[in-house]
Amino acid sequence: MIDQEKEKKEEGLEARLDEQKDPLQDRRQANARNDLSFQPNKRILEKAMTSADSNSAGAMEPIGSATVTADKSEIQSGPENSGKSLGVLNARETVTVIGQVGDELKIIANGKVGYIAAKSTDFSPSQTPGSRPDAAHRSASVAVAALNVRTGPSKDATVIGTLRNADKINVYGEKDGFLEIHVGGQTAYIAAEYTDDAQKYGESAMNDTERDEIQALCAKDTLTAQEIARLRKRIAHLSLQERGDILEDAQKKQAPNNDHDTADGYDALASCLTFLGVDNPSPDMPFTTYLAQLKHIQKVQRTGGMQNWGNIANLMGMSYQAIFIHGCSEKYDQSLWTQTVRNELRCGNAVMASFEGRPVRITAIDDSGITCTNASGPVAHAFDELQTDGPQWIISLFR
Repeated sequence: MIDQEKEKKEEGLEARLDEQKDPLQDRRQANARNDLSFQPNKRILEKAMTSADSNSAGAMEPIGSATVTADKSEIQSGPENSGKSLGVLNARETVTVIGQVGDELKIIANGKVGYIAAKSTDFSPSQTPGSRPDAAHRSASVAVAALNVRTGPSKDATVIGTLRNADKINVYGEKDGFLEIHVGGQTAYIAAEYTDDAQKYGESAMNDTERDEIQALCAKDTLTAQEIARLRKRIAHLSLQERGDILEDAQKKQAPNNDHDTADGYDALASCLTFLGVDNPSPDMPFTTYLAQLKHIQKVQRTGGMQNWGNIANLMGMSYQAIFIHGCSEKYDQSLWTQTVRNELRCGNAVMASFEGRPVRITAIDDSGITCTNASGPVAHAFDELQTDGPQWIISLFR
């Protein structure tokens, strides 16, 4: 009888998944381009994160080409000599340019993404095909570790690439909280709230009613998923500092979700997804059960703990990036939490970590330590405890 009930539930879920099959596959492919916010041991990382290759040549559409004018130009896997050598380009060799980071060009060489000094080439922004320098009325810099580039001014639009922290882009317009940019001769969009451009909107973009609503929401002790989504929308035009304060506070105010029937990691993932505005697609069963069955039916391969949860998040339309992997990072100290992880919370991303093989969601970080939540509620960890019992991995989930 139990097996029959299980089969009925799986048949019902399969039917719902069939209706969503194409968009789910599209989202998974689009969100497979994940970036890393640190420079760990690449050899270990390539084994642990086969779906999160930060050197994927498909990470960004070409924006032009450059010819080497120096005798030679060394290719590095990361900007500012932060990665390993990928080889050397000789004089008069031409490469495809997919972005510019400071004084360096982000290029595709031998199927990999690398960085070379712009001064060693003839590249200049005016050579970018399809760009209109005379039409760009300002520029903006990316203020988060990774920012999706989309085909339209909506978080539901298809992802066509990723920009990294401090990447500077020309802005040609704005619509519905998104900045219009040009990529590879086509128009694309990035969320203004994750750039320094958000500060240029100013409070003048809000009316008194919207300001009052923000204050009322911030004054609440707990926030529902719908209230958090509304708050995100209302604060989009505030400065980075103001948004960060509000989003960091909202992380620990999310109302407990009683829609859990398991504590083996699915509860942490469901909490993260809910915070990001993802509703349970199957209200007739707990969200955790839906995620577990989704993994089973979609045959998500468990090639690593964090990758397992990241792949399920991909199926739900989210992206993920590694923040820390035990054995890959050269340094693990308190600053990882107080700076790197806390910055993710302030950006409004959801953070998962694994302690002793058990995934949890990180909701707060202060001077004394961190707070994480699981099915039983919040649990505090002091920094001195974390030195001996640190995490196996930490990932950030975002739209």
